[in-house]
Amino acid sequence: MLHPMLVRKLEALRALRGRRLSISCAYRCAKFNSSVGADLRSPHRLGIAADIKVAPRECESFAKDAASCGFARILPRADKSYVHLEIR
Repeated sequence: MLHPMLVRKLEALRALRGRRLSISCAYRCAKFNSSVGADLRSPHRLGIAADIKVAPRECESFAKDAASCGFARILPRADKSYVHLEIR
């Protein structure tokens, strides 16, 4: 289950950018989390993280917009076309 604060911040980011967000990963069950090699304490397991598909050329501006929406951790991955977002 996603944390309500994560949902609120994602909605704020969607509104700021004026278009839908393409979420590639958010909450992960234990089995899937293990299959991708993530730590048992992954923020995805806790429902406090989401990976958003973003075109490589937009990763920087997307990360700046995410920061203005109050995300605690922002990891742009232009090489993989996504930005990892977390709340704390």
